[in-house]
Amino acid sequence: MRWLTGLVACLALLLAPLAASAAPAPATASPLEPASMACASAAANGPPCGYIQPFVNIEVADKKPCRKADHSDCMKVPDMGQSVEFKAKFQYYWKLSEDLTYPPDAQQTLADPNTAIPITFSGVASNPKWLTFSVEPKSLAIASADLVNPTNTKLDQSGPNPVLYYWFERDITITLKHSGDPTPAEMDRLAAKGGTSILLVKAKTGANGAYFKEGFGTEDFRFDASSLLAPASSGKTSPSSGLLAGLGVLALAAAARRRA
Repeated sequence: MRWLTGLVACLALLLAPLAASAAPAPATASPLEPASMACASAAANGPPCGYIQPFVNIEVADKKPCRKADHSDCMKVPDMGQSVEFKAKFQYYWKLSEDLTYPPDAQQTLADPNTAIPITFSGVASNPKWLTFSVEPKSLAIASADLVNPTNTKLDQSGPNPVLYYWFERDITITLKHSGDPTPAEMDRLAAKGGTSILLVKAKTGANGAYFKEGFGTEDFRFDASSLLAPASSGKTSPSSGLLAGLGVLALAAAARRRA
């Protein structure tokens, strides 16, 4: 694990100026292992990746997948006017052990140190208009201090080589509501999907300076909405078809009289 200790020292060297301005120094601090020459070079020249491209994810533990054709693994769509609530986690992360990190943009930090990276939630154009959603909190922000806070890290030791992540995670609540009736076009799309309704919630993160790029992630919610489809035909003859049949009989009778 010496490489990990060296990485922590390197990160400390890179972020020390920002950390000092973001929070007061503790009364006592344990000494860090001196940075290696390679780390000092990285600190001078910047991380080799060029920029940080984050991973963005919404994790929902208690929703059903709704992948089977018979809807046996589906949630039922709420009744009209009713809603269903999901506890979820928003996650923003990248591999510190590969990409290191950068301080946030100085001008943006001075403008608003509490919003170094803004986070917003929205839907997508293909979402059904009759099934709406809201997210609480409506938005989030990664502050400058969050980017250098050592508690916002996660060590993955599941593989042969441990991976250290920058890991920003917050609890959110997603509420889906049956708020209207499907249009004829939406009914056609619902029928084409076998009665499965799909709604996507998108999380988008802003860029910061030249080094932290925008990111986005989506989470899908699938429901059995087959109850909204029109019931199957009962087999009764429609009035229009009955009228056509009657006219056909009269036409045949008239033709027979002309031949007599």
